[in-house]
Amino acid sequence: MPNYHARLKYEQLNHTRPTSCKHIPQMSPGTAIGSSKPTFPHPHQPPPHPNPIMLFMIIEHFKHNNPIPIYARFRSQGRLAPEGLTYISSWVSADLTHCYQLMETEKRELLDEWMGNWRDLVEFEVVPVIRSGEASEEVAKMEAREVAQMEAREVSEEG
Repeated sequence: MPNYHARLKYEQLNHTRPTSCKHIPQMSPGTAIGSSKPTFPHPHQPPPHPNPIMLFMIIEHFKHNNPIPIYARFRSQGRLAPEGLTYISSWVSADLTHCYQLMETEKRELLDEWMGNWRDLVEFEVVPVIRSGEASEEVAKMEAREVAQMEAREVSEEG
């Protein structure tokens, strides 16, 4: 078996038993232990949200490398974020010329509205981000697809 770990991950994602565990009974996906009723589409995933919350890493470049007018406005007027845009956390570079802010919203246009309140003092970069657990799930799906393609090639070469 060329890539045992990738094959095992593929089997886990597709709810099949690893070849070494054929003696273990298999449950259908989405069924809680001790129950015949399905839970969600998968036991570890909540049902899909109608408007998924998006995370954004905002990289602020302070114009003229000057943080003073930005902090003065923030002290006098607050964050100036519209309702529905949520500040999570932020970090400022040690030289006080950049800010890295994590924000979340269901509506991308709220982020644009907020940035419009600061464009005279800040240049923005917006990077959509996902949590590391979600990234791990996406990579596992990619690995599973690769394993499936590899197995399909092996089968076609054999037959």
